[in-house]
Amino acid sequence: MIGREVDLYSERDLQQVLFDELGLPPTPDQATDTPSLRALGRTRPHPFLTHLLAYREACGAAGDLG
Repeated sequence: MIGREVDLYSERDLQQVLFDELGLPPTPDQATDTPSLRALGRTRPHPFLTHLLAYREACGAAGDLG
């Protein structure tokens, strides 16, 4: 979706994609935990963010990643 592979479990990779490449407004402390990204998605929806959250839900990663 963004033209390259991203480690969906890497906070640094997600910060770079979400806040630098996609230009989404940073969450407090540039957090990439699930609740922070859900809140961001409500105010600034983006297809990558929507897919990331769906992936976390499908994999049960929401518990692992906050």
